[in-house]
Parts: sequence; C-alpha cells; structure tokens
Amino acid sequence: MAVPYTPDPHNKQLLPLGVNPTNSRPITLDLDFYPHLAIAGWTGGGVTSVMRLIAAHAVHTGSTVTVIDPSMCSFGALENVTGIDIHSDLDAIRDAIAAFHAEMTARFESRTKGARRLLVIDGLPTLVRMAKIKENRALANSLRALKQVVLTGRAADCHLVTDIDRTALRFLGAEFTESATALVLGKVSADLAQRLGIDPNQRRTYRGAGVLRTPGSDSRQIALAYLTEEQARIVATRAPAAD
Repeated sequence: MAVPYTPDPHNKQLLPLGVNPTNSRPITLDLDFYPHLAIAGWTGGGVTSVMRLIAAHAVHTGSTVTVIDPSMCSFGALENVTGIDIHSDLDAIRDAIAAFHAEMTARFESRTKGARRLLVIDGLPTLVRMAKIKENRALANSLRALKQVVLTGRAADCHLVTDIDRTALRFLGAEFTESATALVLGKVSADLAQRLGIDPNQRRTYRGAGVLRTPGSDSRQIALAYLTEEQARIVATRAPAAD
C-alpha cells in the first residue's frame, strides 16, 4: 500500500520516499550524502510514479529538473511546469544530457553551487540499447557523460535518478553501483538485485512496495509515497514553503 507524500519543508535535501511498513517511520533520502538513485522494476511496477514524485518534489523545494523520457508518455502531467524540462526526441535528449554535464562541470571546476539540479531518466536501458544496436555514436557519447555525473555530481549538487537493468548497470560501471542508492520494485532478476546489493528474497511483488539500500547499509523494506499525476503537478507548481 502506497503512503501519502509528506515532505519536510525545513530540510529540502531530504527526499521523502515513503515509510517503513513495520513501524510507519518516514524513510527519506538525503541527497547531500546519497546523490544518485537507481530504480529497478518491471513495467507497471511504479518506477515512473517514483520518478514523477521526485521531479515534483525537487521543483517544489527549489531545484531544477531535466527529464529524459524517450517513451514520450510518462511525464505529461509535468509539461510546461517552470523548473522542469522534458525531452523525448533523440536529438533533444543528447543536447539535454550534454547541457547538464556542462553545467555540472562548470560548477565543479569553479567550485560554485547554484540551485540543486536533477537529471531524471526514465528509459536509460532503452537508450543504451539504441546506442549499441544503431551504432549511434552521438547518443553513445552523450550517455558516456553520465559516468562523469556519477563521479563528480555530488560535489556540484547535481544528481542522477534513473531506471536500471543489467545492461544499463554494466554501462554505468562499478562506480555507479558503489555510490548510488538502489530501489527495487516488484519483480527483477535475482542477479540484478544482487548487483544492486539487495537480497533477492526481499523483493516485493505488489505495487507501492519495494526494497531500498543506501551505500554502505543493509537493504530494507519500504512502502512508497505516492502522488497521482494531478497531485504531482499541484506539488510542482505550488510555491515552496518558507524555512
């Protein structure tokens, strides 16, 4: 059972993901310490819902978000929301990733920070396969920039949130596995769960439940926070609460 979205207006770096199903205590992800999130799950398992909540919350708390959605159907509710740019066309996707990487690099080299930036990719496994099968060098080069985001994003307040499978995980490399928080929703292969540091026996098979593991910790059950598409738009367009 999914639970209500309950942000903490005084700690904007805390991403409210849900609650512990055994004691109803909030489970948040502190982006200052855990800058990247990998989400594994099957179609209809809630991956897009989590990403939509993250994008809406990020904008509501003063961050800006670049959304990559090659399916062109997952983030319609957030179209034309100030602070969120959504890209589906391949040329636009390449340019958006390059721009995100360039901004992150400029911040890192100048040691300056602006508003927190999130790159949310719903369809990375698809993009990785397209780059390989079609020998799309331009796309492949833009995706390689994600590896640098993994390495230096935290220092520049730039974060990667993406769906993942074994192919995409191999592409991003061991650094991503070691530094990213992993969230498994529903049915994934035992091999993928283990690669993400999650005990395959902990996988949950009903919508709204998952298993979360932050780097250096054991995996734990989570009942996910949830926003409908309409609620996500309301959150994203609502003025941030004062500190």
